[in-house]
Amino acid sequence: MLQRDYIMKLIQLFFEAVAKFMRNKEGKATDVLYQEVDELYKTFLKFPRNHFHELTVDEIIGSFDDEERLYKVEIVAELFYQDALLTDEIDKQLLRKSLVLFKFVDLHSDTFSITRQRKASEIESLLA
Repeated sequence: MLQRDYIMKLIQLFFEAVAKFMRNKEGKATDVLYQEVDELYKTFLKFPRNHFHELTVDEIIGSFDDEERLYKVEIVAELFYQDALLTDEIDKQLLRKSLVLFKFVDLHSDTFSITRQRKASEIESLLA
């Protein structure tokens, strides 16, 4: 039970940090935004953004322990989503990875998330 409480707190802190990042990204230089996103990767996943960019989706999924897998995969999916939209030129490769990861979480999670489904639909529209 303690592990699950810890993970839920981690998820809450992560989404608060992402919301803060999104609120404050307007008008910042791209290199500053990349640094801020890199800090999110390091803070919540313990590795820099390059580490996850170089991994395949299967490697990402396999890199986490079973108890935390879905939560960490969702964090990676969200960071890829945010990362892909940092510049005017959308990173479609990151969006594709994000979509697959969101769908993996949706398929294996016992909780329904309208936000996760909305993001998956949004990504599919951006990729179309």
